[in-house]
Amino acid sequence: MYCPQCGAKLPEEARFCHQCGAEVSAELYRLARGSSQVERKIPYHLKAADYAHPDDEKALEQLRRFRPVTLTRNLVKAWDEPLFRSTVLGQSVRIGPNQFADIHAMVRESAAILDMETPEVFIKHNPFFNALSVGVDRPFIILHSSLVDAMDPDELYYVIGHEMGHIKSQHVLFLSTIYLLLQQAGRLGALLKAPPQLIIAPARQALLGWQRKAEFSADRAGLICCQSSPSAISALIKMAVGSRDLFERLNVQEYLRQGEALRGDHWGRVVEALHDHPLTLNRVNELQAYSRSADYARILSGIAETALAPDGEWRPKKAREALEAGLKALQQAQGTLSGIISGLMGNRDLLEQALHHFDAAVAAAPESEEGTAARFYAALALMLMNRKGEAARGFREFVARYPGHQLAPEATSFLRRLGEAL
Repeated sequence: MYCPQCGAKLPEEARFCHQCGAEVSAELYRLARGSSQVERKIPYHLKAADYAHPDDEKALEQLRRFRPVTLTRNLVKAWDEPLFRSTVLGQSVRIGPNQFADIHAMVRESAAILDMETPEVFIKHNPFFNALSVGVDRPFIILHSSLVDAMDPDELYYVIGHEMGHIKSQHVLFLSTIYLLLQQAGRLGALLKAPPQLIIAPARQALLGWQRKAEFSADRAGLICCQSSPSAISALIKMAVGSRDLFERLNVQEYLRQGEALRGDHWGRVVEALHDHPLTLNRVNELQAYSRSADYARILSGIAETALAPDGEWRPKKAREALEAGLKALQQAQGTLSGIISGLMGNRDLLEQALHHFDAAVAAAPESEEGTAARFYAALALMLMNRKGEAARGFREFVARYPGHQLAPEATSFLRRLGEAL
């Protein structure tokens, strides 16, 4: 890893440069934003179901019961995935902290927004605007070089988020299966003792029908990552135009008016049924509707903190880890309170540790679920340390601030007990 400011070689775990003192992760975050004006936030504990298109899960459930898909999955996992991955490793460029650090920062932040493990991402030379996610056990993403060149930072966030949405929603298994199923029809026909066309016809119809719904879900994940409806829509239109130069001369409003003509054309639905992706104008219309929906607003309403803490850690993850560490220390301390051979100083040290962790969780993400719970447990730690006045103030503030929280009744009970003791 190298410092993006002075170029000094650093260990992978470095947060600050030992030569110039730059906050390395924070600088990568700045690089990731580039010319972007969006201050991205991270939803807490986002689930795939939170953004899934309503028809996606229904179609996916039907797909899971289709026997050739199950058989093909095993072929993908055992043979096709490792073979394809080796090909990509040899013919593409893998993004990382030392390779296209600005894009790596976008990938890392998008993974934090979607609350998922950061996948490997490769850039492959290809003049066709496209990106894809493949794999079963170790899914990865391929970005075509022409697409990366054509997108501005906010649009690229949408593209990366779209592909990560496929991975988080476990679409990648079936997207990989589609390719192999269609390619290996003869082999499967021999295995199942049936003519290949009898397998492919119903499989193709089911797979394509589901894939169109899956694209709508992934589009929503892309919007959640870029958090700019105009940028998400412009990314879709750029991919339809296939040229950055032409897009800059495009009358976007005139293009969107094409959608009005498409809605009244029943042949549009027939044409779309033959494709694996929805028509671009339909994707734009769906995304516009979702950006104004209550579901999208609910996801955004759960966002309270900026993505990056000053030390370069992602805030929700930092708060979660701090809360878990504090609870562990608190449980150990409560165990020593009832123990016979434990010393008072050892117990106090554990409580001090717990209090330190709870304070860190609140500081990292004060309005997250973790930060809220940490306020309660900090007051509890103070009570066990016999700092009754501070504990009473903590419980009182917790009840006043979060009267509907599940811990509020317990906080009220402790407050009464402290009031009697004071």
